[in-house]
Amino acid sequence: MARFALRVLLIALGLTFGAAALYLILPAARREQDRDELLRQKDVCQVLFIGPSYVNRLVPAAFDDEAKHLGFSKRACKLGRVNLRGYDLKRELEVVLDHGFPKLELVAIDITLKESLGFDAENWLKPRVIAWHTFGAIPWLARYYSAGNRKLELRTALAHAAHVAAHYTSLGRARELLSDGPEPVKPDPTQRARPTKPNRPKTHDDKVARLVEGKRAVREKRQTVPSRWGEELRAVARRHGVDAFVFYSPVWGAVRPPATSRKERDPLVFIDFNDAERYPELYTPDVRGSTDHLNPAGATIQSRLLAREIQKRWAKRR
Repeated sequence: MARFALRVLLIALGLTFGAAALYLILPAARREQDRDELLRQKDVCQVLFIGPSYVNRLVPAAFDDEAKHLGFSKRACKLGRVNLRGYDLKRELEVVLDHGFPKLELVAIDITLKESLGFDAENWLKPRVIAWHTFGAIPWLARYYSAGNRKLELRTALAHAAHVAAHYTSLGRARELLSDGPEPVKPDPTQRARPTKPNRPKTHDDKVARLVEGKRAVREKRQTVPSRWGEELRAVARRHGVDAFVFYSPVWGAVRPPATSRKERDPLVFIDFNDAERYPELYTPDVRGSTDHLNPAGATIQSRLLAREIQKRWAKRR
């Protein structure tokens, strides 16, 4: 028995040293290289937008122009990734800020997809999914499943464990290097084709009316989600010496806002573009794409609105 245990120990040590060697030898994964566009701006960026693919549509130049017009001259930059949410978003924020942005003052985080988990079987062992399965993800996953957000089956638990092991054995880098191109990632849930239903809005005006009705119900019933997730992301930013606001993008479904109160000493700053009554210019036919995303004209309008909303809230906090 003792000899068997010794063999297992020696094999484990061999795998550990082998993984360490691979980690040093293998170059950075393509996903890390994909941050280069953002990092080239890190010496001038003052406001960083980060979040799912909605952020990709934002136009930093439009934000900069509007901010200058308001006497709030700030340079913006962005990082948006398909389906960036949950711990994947938190880790990406940490990794990006670890690079150091000398002039950065604010991070505006898109939390439209909330604290949800992207772990569908068809994406298992893809480099991006391996990348966020660090030891730090374990307590987040435990909290997520214990809250009853999704049933944790044995197969899924083992898959998470395999991803953590893959992360620390450089399998993620190896898979990325051996792939033929950028990793295929399952699209945002809001982009999936939806089956036609009898009560589904058929025209643009119907969709707007449905959203207005849903949003009014949310306000009247004071329906909210916990603000903890936004506060947790804000804490990451503050550990790097910058403040953070959170916002929702102008999607079609009525999303419940995080619970915030002006009575709190340090309330979470939240901007809700998911509101066709307050931001009608984001819900006209000429600015919408075929999904929840805005077209270039709409994204330019939202970028200017972000400058106005951030400027107002920034002034109140100073």
